[in-house]
Amino acid sequence: HGRTAHSKVDGLTVFRKVRVDLVAPSEFAYPVEYRNRMRAQGFEVREFKSAEDYMREAAGDLAAVWYFFQPQLKRCGDLDYSAAAELVGKVRFLAEWTPKLPENVCFFQTLPRDKVNPLIPLSLDHLPLNCWDHHSSNAYYLHVVLLAMLFGTVGRGIPTSEAEPKPASPKKASLQPSRSLTSMM
Repeated sequence: HGRTAHSKVDGLTVFRKVRVDLVAPSEFAYPVEYRNRMRAQGFEVREFKSAEDYMREAAGDLAAVWYFFQPQLKRCGDLDYSAAAELVGKVRFLAEWTPKLPENVCFFQTLPRDKVNPLIPLSLDHLPLNCWDHHSSNAYYLHVVLLAMLFGTVGRGIPTSEAEPKPASPKKASLQPSRSLTSMM
């Protein structure tokens, strides 16, 4: 339950109907205050102790979008290797479950990923469910465009305290930032 997981609670409020399936043993569980906030905002929240439990208990009603977070083992105190491996195993997806997934399912995961002990098997990287690589590529282009806008390469740059905005130079005026952004996504 890292920083990005917590920001998703607020970000999901832009959708009308939200169902969140939380899959984690108690050691990695979302803090109760965030679970309560989701429910207070009208989210349907289901909780499962492991990926195996989720696959079994929610069969036929699995989410179409999955987001895997790297387990924060540091927050679990002193764990020996076997205890840590058992905990991580509870949130790991197994390749044998792939046929049970809904059509057009999309997996995301925090990057960089642990390629020695991956949460999503490396053998699934070539499948259409790999949405994390596409997302990562789009994020790169989005960051390039945002930085260009911030520093005035596209648009007017950082707003100044002047009453009148500075006119764009002829070179900048010829750029069409919305067309560039659309073509990159």
